[in-house]
Amino acid sequence: MMLNLNEGNHNRNTNTLIDLVNDINPSVMINLPVGLVLFHVQKGYFSGSGVFFNKQTGTKISRFAVGTGTKGTYYVAYAPETALAEVFKDAYLEAEDLDRYFMATVSPVRSLKIVHMGYLARELGIDVTALMNESYATTQKIAAEVSHYADGLWYISRKLGEPCLAFWHECTDGAGLFITRDVVALSRFHYQNIDAESMLDRLNIKVM
Repeated sequence: MMLNLNEGNHNRNTNTLIDLVNDINPSVMINLPVGLVLFHVQKGYFSGSGVFFNKQTGTKISRFAVGTGTKGTYYVAYAPETALAEVFKDAYLEAEDLDRYFMATVSPVRSLKIVHMGYLARELGIDVTALMNESYATTQKIAAEVSHYADGLWYISRKLGEPCLAFWHECTDGAGLFITRDVVALSRFHYQNIDAESMLDRLNIKVM
């Protein structure tokens, strides 16, 4: 079935999404295990907290934001290099940015129910490439619906083609979803013997 997200089809589309996302039909769902290590880049140390669900409203909101402001959105990646690619869009950074930005390592504290965007697109007849263009209208409408039935959503980074995750929660601290394992300035961050500046260089982002 091809999903049409026009307002006139809202009720039918909502029912279709519910049918695909709920526990009765797990074809679009995956489970995220307790303790899985994930990565998040943030500007600031925030007393050592790496979890913040940003409640966004207005027209300039992120790709999978719930625009009503009732739930915040939190983005992480499976790999630190992907997390860097998702945050830094410019071709260069100032050297001081390596001390302004931090890599947070976080983990779920319970099993999380995730909508797999690739599986959802397949079931709804959406071209996955349409979800990776400049317009966020489709993904925001999908997020607004599935955030009622899942903890988060699996999607692909536009820059690297690597998996990322978006989560939703009513509380900005995401109480009961994640713990922060570590928060380290990019100037001091290493992963598998590779430092953050080398990761940025591989992304063609130069530190000036």
